[in-house]
Amino acid sequence: MVNRKPRPAVKVVWQPVVWQPLKAMDPLPVEVDLITALQRINEAVCATTDIDTLLQGVCDEMGRILKADRVHLALKSTDTTIFGKVDHEYRRSDEIVPTLGGELPSEQTDEVVMDIVAMPPPLAVLDPLSNPKLKEGPRKVYEYMQVMSAMAGRLMYQGKILGMICVHQCDHVRQWTSQEATFLSVVLSQLSVAIANARMLKSMQAQHEELVSLHFRLEESHSALERVVEQRTAQLRQANAELVTMVEELQQLDNLKASFLDTISHELRTPINFITGFGSLLGDGAYGDLSPAAQDAVDKILEGAERLIHLVDDLLDQSKMERGHLRIQPERFDYRSLVAQIAMEFDPIMQEKGLCFVLDVPAELPRPFADPDRVHQVLRNLLSNAQKFTPTKGSVHLAVRVEGRRLVTEVQDTGIGIPTAAQQRIFERFYQVDGTRTRNYGGTGLGLAIVKGLVEAMGGQIEVASKPGQGATFRFSMPLAEGRSRQEAPQHGKDPAHRAR
Repeated sequence: MVNRKPRPAVKVVWQPVVWQPLKAMDPLPVEVDLITALQRINEAVCATTDIDTLLQGVCDEMGRILKADRVHLALKSTDTTIFGKVDHEYRRSDEIVPTLGGELPSEQTDEVVMDIVAMPPPLAVLDPLSNPKLKEGPRKVYEYMQVMSAMAGRLMYQGKILGMICVHQCDHVRQWTSQEATFLSVVLSQLSVAIANARMLKSMQAQHEELVSLHFRLEESHSALERVVEQRTAQLRQANAELVTMVEELQQLDNLKASFLDTISHELRTPINFITGFGSLLGDGAYGDLSPAAQDAVDKILEGAERLIHLVDDLLDQSKMERGHLRIQPERFDYRSLVAQIAMEFDPIMQEKGLCFVLDVPAELPRPFADPDRVHQVLRNLLSNAQKFTPTKGSVHLAVRVEGRRLVTEVQDTGIGIPTAAQQRIFERFYQVDGTRTRNYGGTGLGLAIVKGLVEAMGGQIEVASKPGQGATFRFSMPLAEGRSRQEAPQHGKDPAHRAR
């Protein structure tokens, strides 16, 4: 195996094709005109904010001081390698071919531009048309521009190429001096800083203008929002005023309705009392014996009068609850006896309809603290609903049990059930699950609303569980310990009309 020594790294040295570097020797004496020109350019750089005016002025000053035939300056875009067009130009006379606006090649494809960009300024080229290394493309450009000598350099700031300046002599081959090279070097340095600062200032001005525009847009949006808020506030105030007026009107209507219910209920009692009084006398034979058909008619009259009495009582109770005048007098009482009493009342009704009536009451029950008459009313309404909505051969189940410090009663049936959407509304007054005129079941829609009001007034709670077609279960509770009811009852006697019930 042959051991080979590693080859030394080849150092690539830039070999310019056309341009040759010039020495800018600062220590050498510089002509007074050049110093004066540099001073004027420096003052212009410091005083001029318009970059185009500054660059054109520098081109003109350089052309006059250097006594050149042409000076042109091209800026490079910040996002490309192409210089674009000649932006500014000085020409000694109209006989010199213009280059302003002419396209410049890319630094990556043209060797002449590549030299200017790659080599440190200043650079010079003498008699390029006689250089055998000059390729056909650059030769045509030099021929067109009539360039016999040129001095050029790049504009660079913080490692970024900003552009380039070229000084052309068109009528003879010119040897560029070190003073002229120093002048060009200083100008390139000053202009590079000026261009970079101008671009930075332009960017800052654009940002400032954008911020100002954004500020104005925000102010306009804020003003528009304030106008919208004012309009909405005015609309809300108007709507609120209308709502207050509507509430007042509704309160007046509610008061009128309550007064109407009170009046009509009391006015109905007198004729009902006549009906029940004389009906009872007829049924008892006070006016002679009745035929079976007549007796049956009297019984139906009394039954209808009884329903009217319950309806009037419900209207009165609802009116009193709305106005906070419902009388509740809680006491301890024998709940088992009350359940047995109401079971005796409903047993004939259940048998007549063919329903199975089941009681589930423990032998020993603690005595609840509630109003026994109102509890009787609650049970009567719940059992009445259960038998009304349960078809023949169904069942109604009344169960009582103790849960903690409360006595719980459940009324369960196997009736038609209650739709889920209606279960939240059945305790509202006058609400009917079937509100059509052709509904199969009668009623005013007050029974469950009164039940809920009575249970809560006695410190209890009521709830319902049901599925359509699978019956319903109403569950209410009463406190076992003495406590303050939600509606205080007056200390004098109970409502006579309720006692007569």
